[in-house]
Amino acid sequence: MKRLSVKMRVTLWYAAVMIVIAAVLFFAMESAGRRRVINMNTDRLKRTVDETSVRLVMPNGRLNVPPDFKHFDRGIQLAVYDENFNLIGGQIFYDIESGFDYQDKAFRITEYDGSEYYEYDRKVNISSGSYCWVKGIMSATDMHDTLNTVTKTNVLFIALMILLAASGGYFILKQAFIPVTKISRTAEEISESSDLSRRINIGGGNDEISSLANTFDNMLTKLEETFESEKQFTSDASHELRTPVAVIISECEYMIDCAKTRDEFLESVQSVKRQAEKMSKLISELLTISRMDKRTLKLNFEEVDISELVLFVADEQEEIRDKNITLEREIQSGIIAEADKMTLARLFINLISNAYQFTP
Repeated sequence: MKRLSVKMRVTLWYAAVMIVIAAVLFFAMESAGRRRVINMNTDRLKRTVDETSVRLVMPNGRLNVPPDFKHFDRGIQLAVYDENFNLIGGQIFYDIESGFDYQDKAFRITEYDGSEYYEYDRKVNISSGSYCWVKGIMSATDMHDTLNTVTKTNVLFIALMILLAASGGYFILKQAFIPVTKISRTAEEISESSDLSRRINIGGGNDEISSLANTFDNMLTKLEETFESEKQFTSDASHELRTPVAVIISECEYMIDCAKTRDEFLESVQSVKRQAEKMSKLISELLTISRMDKRTLKLNFEEVDISELVLFVADEQEEIRDKNITLEREIQSGIIAEADKMTLARLFINLISNAYQFTP
């Protein structure tokens, strides 16, 4: 099974977290909202019935139900019944009057024919010693249907918001991972072509991935410089070794084919020895450089008189050179440093011998 990309995994993780958080908040708000809506409607039912009961009784205590009695008020149906439960005013639209019961100041939820209703009754005493009933009723089913519709709308809205947020997050991650894609592609191209001159060239950026890309470019630059140095060093070493090897082969062939006397043999052997020593010295220098590159060369730091060391090397190099070249010295005395004496001496030997070798 193919693993999902990092972008997709991060997007799915945050989408899942958002879904959980949204679900918890939604259900909490939905429950609180439903309770609040139901409480508001039941309070409105009670208040409407109570206010209607007060308006129907005149100051002299007589019941007055006007012909234009308002029997429907914002979803609440009102009706007035005498003490024998005969309709005096108003109307109940629902065909459920035969199933009514009457309880003074009692709020209740009743069910008729599969539908739920909120009921609230108020017993009103009048001056004749009799009384009447003011009943208010509203459909709970209609209200629940409305709340369910609102809930479905909210669910769709939240789902759309989560989808948009996840899509936006994926787009941002995709843009952020462009340098990573370039790094991978550049690494593949370098692996296939061995061309260390390739670069990511992502440009300026303050984010971590752009910084990684720039660091990768700097690493490639240093690698390229290192490989070029090694190539140049290998080329120079090959050139330096070619001459003594050619001389050794030539002298050996001379000894085999032409040398007749002991002196001729000795002269050829001495020549071979000189070239072998030269090769040994060059190999030793190569080994030292290799150890320095690998940081495995052990250095023995001590107090070294640099002035005396340079003077000694200069005298030694002057003695072994047969070229008609004057080595002029201008050495300040008393220069002391903590250094590895042998490595420093090798440095001065190489510098002065190169000067002898490449000076006309």
